[in-house]
Amino acid sequence: MNLERAQKRIRDLMSLFVNQVKSATAMQKTDINKLAQTLLIPLLAEVYGYQNLNDLDFTEGSNFPSVDLGDETARVAFQITATSGIEKVKHTLTKFVEHKLYEKYERVIIYIITERQKDYSDTEINKIIHGKFSFDVKKDIWDYRNILGEVAKFQIEKAREVEKILEANFGEERKEPDWEVVDKVEQIINESTELFVGGSENFQKLDNFLADNSSGVMLVRAGAGLGKTSLLANWVDRERQGNRCFIAYHFFSQQYDKTRYVKSAYWNLLRQIYSYYELYHEQLPNELDELRKRLYNILKERGGRQDKPVVIVIDALDEIDAAEMPFSLPFLTPLPQNVFVIVSARAESDEEPKYLENWTEKSQKLHLEYLPREAIADWLKQTGDGELAIFAEDINFVTQLEEITALQNLW
Repeated sequence: MNLERAQKRIRDLMSLFVNQVKSATAMQKTDINKLAQTLLIPLLAEVYGYQNLNDLDFTEGSNFPSVDLGDETARVAFQITATSGIEKVKHTLTKFVEHKLYEKYERVIIYIITERQKDYSDTEINKIIHGKFSFDVKKDIWDYRNILGEVAKFQIEKAREVEKILEANFGEERKEPDWEVVDKVEQIINESTELFVGGSENFQKLDNFLADNSSGVMLVRAGAGLGKTSLLANWVDRERQGNRCFIAYHFFSQQYDKTRYVKSAYWNLLRQIYSYYELYHEQLPNELDELRKRLYNILKERGGRQDKPVVIVIDALDEIDAAEMPFSLPFLTPLPQNVFVIVSARAESDEEPKYLENWTEKSQKLHLEYLPREAIADWLKQTGDGELAIFAEDINFVTQLEEITALQNLW
């Protein structure tokens, strides 16, 4: 029977989903919860009818407290986690109470993307919620078995819709996500945001670029060691904490080979763009040309949102694998409304290296200058666990350091 076949396929794909999560968790893959959230939005909408379910990190701002998904119409919120222990449950509910989210959501469900424990004690739970809302450890802590139990009641048409969502993400034609690219780009950002000084003026220029234009391309260029990657990493990190725009980003780096290939960059950018347009169960192309075409066409057809523009950040065009240079402008020009691109490359103001072909004529320019003297003092205060802070007030020492470094940035 078709229904029996569909039900079996759904069970197999859900099992594959759980096993991939377990594998990624064991390998400390940092993006697994976010990808699971992306999949679960259409899945929970189809299975339970939560048609207004949103990723709260996207709609409300990065790192929304306590819960990850929310449907204000159904007044239900979800915490998505691979951690099944009672401490995670307690932490979620504590933050839910602290931020008074029970005023917006009548129910909170903790969805374990691995497997829930057999039993949970509700004694400590009751002490946390103080009767402000109801939480049943037997009914409100879910895993894949809850979805399978609900799907078992479906007729063939509805079962096929669920199968379609899972097939797009875990079917035979779906390749394993390139976790290494995602992890290495995040590692670059983490390393570049550990210590950062002297960037406020350039931050303002990037902010003005967005504020003063309806769309466009900004090219950030400078000589070696002047902080292009640090500037963009810290700006990206700041923007994704807020709600002004959606940031899709890729950082090329000679330090991590996996990041240096154009195909990896397209894949990484497009998976983020899919999230922006809420294309939660669309399959990413496998081939370079198809990735490029899809990125081009999706921006051309949809443009950016008025309430939340999309900004694509690409760092270090000069560090792309030499065999793949130049990295041609893969976007429609002029860009559609509310679509911005910020790229960086090593180049002096009067240089036109090969990797900047097609970029310089169609972009506004930001040329990074040397680190100002006051920023050197800030660097002394922040570095070396405070051991150098005493020298920050010594004008002669700061001047000497400025001369010794030949005015190179210290980031």
